Amino acid sequence: MRGAVLLFLGICGSVHGADLWKSGSWKAVAPAGSCGTLPLIEVSGPGSIFDNSHSTELASLKSSLPVALATACPGVREVIIVSGKTRQLTQIPEVAKTVVAAAVPAAPATPAPAAVTAPARNPEPVVAPVVVPEATGRRAIAAAPVAPASRTEAAPAVRVITTSNRVAPKLEAKSTLPSLSSAHGDEDKCEVLLKWLESGKTGASTRVNSYSASPEMQAIFRDERMTAVFGKPYDQTENKWRLELHDKEISKCLGLAQPNRGRNVPFAGVRGPNRSLQQYRQEFQQYQGMLDEAFGGRPGQFEPTAITRFVLQVREQTAWANQAMSAAANAAETQAGFDQIATQRQSSAAKLSVLNAADRAQVNDYLTLRQKELAPPIAEAWLNERAGTEQTVFGARRVYSAHTAMNQVLGLLNASEKASWEERYDRLMDSLVVGAVRADVGKLSTVPDTLPGVMQLAGLKAGFESTFSTLRGVPSVDAAREQYQATRTRLLTDSLQAWRQDVDRVPLEAPPVAAKHQEFESLFPNKEDKSGTLYTQYETPMRSKEDQLRTLIAGNLQRQQERGNGSAAQQAANPNAPGGQLAESSFNAKGLSNEKVLANLFRGNFINVDFDRSDLKFINLFDRYIRSYGTYCKIGLPENKVEILDSGCAEWTVTENLRTGQEISRVCRTPTVIHTGIFADPALLDAQRENNQQRAADAGRVASVTLSQLTGPNGISGMMAMLGTTQSVTGDMSALAQNYAQMNACKDPGLMRFQENLRRFALNKQAIPLDGKVATSSVLVTIPGIPFKDQNYTKLISDLVVDDAQKWGAFAKLSGGGVPSSSVSSRDAEGRPAKVVSPYSYENILGRQSATVTLTFEEGMPQCLTYSETPAVCHAPNRKIVAAYLDGRYQ
Repeated sequence: MRGAVLLFLGICGSVHGADLWKSGSWKAVAPAGSCGTLPLIEVSGPGSIFDNSHSTELASLKSSLPVALATACPGVREVIIVSGKTRQLTQIPEVAKTVVAAAVPAAPATPAPAAVTAPARNPEPVVAPVVVPEATGRRAIAAAPVAPASRTEAAPAVRVITTSNRVAPKLEAKSTLPSLSSAHGDEDKCEVLLKWLESGKTGASTRVNSYSASPEMQAIFRDERMTAVFGKPYDQTENKWRLELHDKEISKCLGLAQPNRGRNVPFAGVRGPNRSLQQYRQEFQQYQGMLDEAFGGRPGQFEPTAITRFVLQVREQTAWANQAMSAAANAAETQAGFDQIATQRQSSAAKLSVLNAADRAQVNDYLTLRQKELAPPIAEAWLNERAGTEQTVFGARRVYSAHTAMNQVLGLLNASEKASWEERYDRLMDSLVVGAVRADVGKLSTVPDTLPGVMQLAGLKAGFESTFSTLRGVPSVDAAREQYQATRTRLLTDSLQAWRQDVDRVPLEAPPVAAKHQEFESLFPNKEDKSGTLYTQYETPMRSKEDQLRTLIAGNLQRQQERGNGSAAQQAANPNAPGGQLAESSFNAKGLSNEKVLANLFRGNFINVDFDRSDLKFINLFDRYIRSYGTYCKIGLPENKVEILDSGCAEWTVTENLRTGQEISRVCRTPTVIHTGIFADPALLDAQRENNQQRAADAGRVASVTLSQLTGPNGISGMMAMLGTTQSVTGDMSALAQNYAQMNACKDPGLMRFQENLRRFALNKQAIPLDGKVATSSVLVTIPGIPFKDQNYTKLISDLVVDDAQKWGAFAKLSGGGVPSSSVSSRDAEGRPAKVVSPYSYENILGRQSATVTLTFEEGMPQCLTYSETPAVCHAPNRKIVAAYLDGRYQ
């Protein structure tokens, strides 16, 4: 019959989808399409070929597959035989290429399922490969019997298979767990089952209790362990068999009385006494949930469908691992072969996800080993292939670009191999460019030892980098680059005095200064050129000349402003004008409680005013001045004066205590407007309204400041002092207005200057100083053709935020002591910063928060701090810090 089978295979075995084997009414069909790494062999016939009654047909099929698949699916060493609902992973021995001694068919990887619970007590000897030399030097496999394995659980074994080119390792997990059928008595069977369960524990990380178990415990259901203990893989068991095993064997070890199971009655174990097995009861209880799911059919992570899925994955991933190692063993000594193994290594973590760590490590180690074996010949071939490259810069660039792809290969060479290879590579690269490098370096002899020579050298260096910039690390190119640098350093050092004299002779005018600045930039074109001391030595006279020009421009702007303000006589003729020169005696606040503060506001000395525009002190002062002036100095109001309106309520909703009649709350139901009959300058009311809106938008911070004043160590006394200040300010403003009204001097220039500076303080604008000359900072001056000279904005914003954070009160606290960095997000038309943004962090009741703060500028001057939490609020920056910035102290 075997002859007939082989004759049939010889006719049609090479056709995919054709019959691979026939025996009576049985037949096996070849895989349709591509065989793949793990083809399916479908067997049809009367029932399942894995039943014991069909063992003869199964043996015939397995003995025929090696020859049949050698033609239909060459190179395939494992297949899955499918018959009915059962699948079995089967190894296919390689067809011997020469005559060998005592050729015996190899034993199947997975034994045929038995009809009983466990295999026979005296199994047949296991067949293992024996290598017999061939005349050609290749090796073939014969079979020889070996003794059965001991019953001590061991790590998965690795056996060697022979391919046509190289010996490759193969995952072949074995188990030495004892068989359940070999146990005598209930206690021995419990001991076997306990060893099987405990084999799934991999260490302290494996969690097992009666309610749940770690997924790692699925390993006990792998084919080798199930077959060793129960005689067949888990997916070849049936519900009936599993339930009977649970009722007859497992329940005893769990200390459960056997239930009286009727027909279609689900498992329901009842605890009962079993004195002879009490010693196992406690040990088995931790596994009860898992056993009830796997054998009792209870839903959970170890239910039959989940375990079946797991064991199929193990088989598929084991097959993938063996295929990957086999392919690696036969990989060509080429970059493509190396890259193919690298791809397998990268995907192995996902492809071998259900295998244990030892299996995964073995596969990865072997793939790495093969890459290391391939690396030297690949590297050698790479050099030999490029030895004939044309000796040009273009050829060197091509070799240099290809070198990048060799990094992974070179990384697997040992230290001596890599050093030798790199040395030969450097010699190759030098041979390709040596002529071009010598020609380029020869141009240095034409450069004169003068300042113009520095400019000429800069051009030559730029040309050199244009040609050789991509060839970093080539010895001859690096040596030439060092020679250029040494020559440049010598010329710059010798020409420094001439440079200083040239800069000193440049006239203080924008075009020649800008032209000299461009020359300076051309001397130091690269970032690395600007890191040495020579750059600083050349920059210092250039920056000094630019600063002189900025100071000159600022002075000219100052004089233009003074001419625009008019003479003292013109100012006297127009006393309402805020500009012009005034004296200390031009404003009289003597005898008032807040004389010092009022005098500083009059002088425009905002730096020495100890509060800002959001402070209650200023808000009260500003409001009292507007109302007092409108009350006592009506004659001084402009024609477009407007009435001051207050908010009122025409109708209230009052809530009272029903028992006592005492008022609990009062809510305005009909708001109304109260006409005060007091008029004011609309410019002052507009400034007051804008300031109040800013403060309202920042109500959270204002509330926190007020609360901190109340809850601080001097809360009550501090609040009383605030009330006292409010009363004194009210009296001061009333007395000030009355005094000027009695002198018929409501439009006095000194009072008008005080009023204008009040308005500017409310709007966070620059003050008018006593002499009427608003200074122009040279820091803000721009020179056409020269980039704006930035300062250290990170330090500036840090100082401003730290100062502002002192006003945040108890509800927020700045973290980190400032801001870590900053970036200019926009600039104005003259190149000055318009917005600078910095990240920062703070802590509140919700913990640490991350946010951003933006510093906005007007005409180059810091104007507002805006936090991302309250983007509508402009926090006035500290005036002393701004003055330091305008003095250039943040350079």
